[in-house]
Amino acid sequence: MKAGKEIKRDIEAALVSANPSVSAGTRKLGGAEAWIATNALHGANGATAGYSGGLVGSVTAGTGRTFTEALFQEALQGAYDEGGNVTKVIAPPSLKAKIGTFTGGATKQQMADKKTVSAGVDIYDGDFGVYDILPHRFMSSTTVIAFDPDLWNQAVLRSIKKNELAKTGDSTKYQLVAELTLECLNEAGNAKIADLNG
Repeated sequence: MKAGKEIKRDIEAALVSANPSVSAGTRKLGGAEAWIATNALHGANGATAGYSGGLVGSVTAGTGRTFTEALFQEALQGAYDEGGNVTKVIAPPSLKAKIGTFTGGATKQQMADKKTVSAGVDIYDGDFGVYDILPHRFMSSTTVIAFDPDLWNQAVLRSIKKNELAKTGDSTKYQLVAELTLECLNEAGNAKIADLNG
């Protein structure tokens, strides 16, 4: 069902977004990028309000800067120092490609029998752990998020349900309804590098 895939994609986009939460009127969840404040590395004048008083605040964009391996390692260390066991890093395509250019002891490999060159980086073995580097098409194009999956939950109030609406002539209409939020057990055990321009 195409609509089912679309709602799952919309949920995924909301979960990784920089959107603040909204409690009045139509409720909205705060995305992971808006949650991570302790280890948020921003460009000049950038800031993340994080969670306070029952709400996840807004993210203020900072001055764009170059994504470097030193910034990447600083973010990973920050999450480690705060008790996180980061195993996943999500990045938009251009920034995932940038991670592929980091030289920290990397060796490019070629499989002679398969005539395949391995040019992309899918695993980064760093000082504070081994990280799966995953491309993500629905997140901000200027942010990389490093997270510990054990510190996040999708809290579901109402799972996805199909409801039939009033019939109009020969047309049968349905709606898909779901209600959920993103729960973070320790935002400090995660990290993000924001305001990146490549």
